[in-house]
Amino acid sequence: MTLFRAVATLVIGGALALAGWNFSRSFEQETNRNIPIAEVREGEFIAAIEVRGQIQAGRSFPIYAPIAQDLRISWMAPTGDMIVESEPLIRFDSSTAQRDLIERRAARDRASATLEQAIAEEAIAAQRDRSQQRDAELGVEIARLATLNSEFISRIDAERARIDLDVAEQNLRQLEAEIAQRAVSAESRIASVRRQLDDAEAEVSVVENRIARMEIRAPLSGYPIYSTNSSSLTMALGGGNPQPFRVGDQVSGGMNLAVIPDMDSLLMDVAIEEIDRGRIREGDEVIVRVDALPDLALELEISQISPLAEMSFDTRGRNFHVMAALGDGVGTRLRPGMNGSMDIVLDRIPNAMKIPAGALFTRSGSPVVYVVEAEGYRAVEVEVLSRNTDEVAVSGVGPGMRVALVDPMTVSTVGSVREGAE
Repeated sequence: MTLFRAVATLVIGGALALAGWNFSRSFEQETNRNIPIAEVREGEFIAAIEVRGQIQAGRSFPIYAPIAQDLRISWMAPTGDMIVESEPLIRFDSSTAQRDLIERRAARDRASATLEQAIAEEAIAAQRDRSQQRDAELGVEIARLATLNSEFISRIDAERARIDLDVAEQNLRQLEAEIAQRAVSAESRIASVRRQLDDAEAEVSVVENRIARMEIRAPLSGYPIYSTNSSSLTMALGGGNPQPFRVGDQVSGGMNLAVIPDMDSLLMDVAIEEIDRGRIREGDEVIVRVDALPDLALELEISQISPLAEMSFDTRGRNFHVMAALGDGVGTRLRPGMNGSMDIVLDRIPNAMKIPAGALFTRSGSPVVYVVEAEGYRAVEVEVLSRNTDEVAVSGVGPGMRVALVDPMTVSTVGSVREGAE
């Protein structure tokens, strides 16, 4: 009975040991299967600074309301529609100005008629004066002829003839003075009427120019962006959200109504941290991507770097603005205000071994990766050539190898990780 118990104990103990080993093996294999892995890829590695930004217009043309009174918007070009240069952009209600123009033109026509009448009357008066002057001159000549035969007439008749000549000459001088006075008076009256006509024409021109300013035309082709009407009644009452200008709004002269960005001056504007400023310069290669157009990747160059840093409220540090001009012919899909990213290329490594950033670990102060093998994981020391946010270029592994994305030491049983040297 004692022998039976001993054998039974050995059998049961062996069965339990075998079950424990099988459970441990199964647990280790299951654990290894749950560790995420990635494959080492070979290809060109681009070391870049990845930053976010927004498309801006390098040049924009503001649109201001004309300097006039009682401006009310009667028509606006639709938002989001392409407007061609010199096409109407905004029209104001010009009914009051049109009525004023009718009155001004009527006043101008009256002044013109008055001038024509004054000129005609002066011409008639001048003709009458010339006729009277000729008659007076003829009387003087007749009186002078009467004094020529004074030797054959009595002294009384001769004296009478000289007196008649003096009277005729005096009448002629008086008439000439009156004619000259009437001519000056007529010229002054015509000049006065002419000034009235000039004033009336100037007033007509002013109103016509005012009506012409009631229509604002686009200074260039583009997409208008209307400004917020901060003086609207809704805003004044304090119960509404800011709204752009719209038809029916009353505006004041000189207000900024809209802006038209120059679509040929679009650029990507990003902000880099102060620590990265010394690693870049104008002319460096960049790759621009737009969130709304994932299929678009533009290979450009840095066109401008801001000379001064700005305080960043996100990182509480200082940032520099970096801009890359998108250039002409970027298409009509891009708009100012679109969000995107810019990869500032620092280096290109051809035929590099690339692994995800999560596959690189530090062991005993050295960078290592855990290569997946049939027996488990093998720690392989690597050299980091360059790194990005998502990928790392390394040497020491080959293409096609599989590496762990989680440190196996933290999830596997002891003995599943081997040293790199075999």
